Amino acid sequence: MHKFSVSFLLLLATWLLMTGAPITLELIVGITASLIIAHLCNKFMFYESSYRLFNPKSLLNPGIYTIILIGSEIKSYITTASSIITGSINPTIIRTPTTQTTDFTKTLVANSITMTPGPSP
Repeated sequence: MHKFSVSFLLLLATWLLMTGAPITLELIVGITASLIIAHLCNKFMFYESSYRLFNPKSLLNPGIYTIILIGSEIKSYITTASSIITGSINPTIIRTPTTQTTDFTKTLVANSITMTPGPSP
């Protein structure tokens, strides 16, 4: 029940942030949608204790990850552009072992690798 409550509150907060000023109809739709999604995705939302969600380190990690990802993408764009301009393109497939344990983190790493173009600097 606790995971459901946290899921519902996070979904509702996101809804309210995205819709702006809460009008009665929007609030009713937001509560209804949040309840339905929290119910359907209850077991998928949190793999670990939901108390870790409010840990300050857990709140900083997405920001740090985003900064590192953007920096890596910029470096990769520059490397790819220079390879195209100089004509020194050498396509290869690289196997990258990871230590991720949950499906969410495996998907996050896979999407990050897929989004970054060209060779890794």
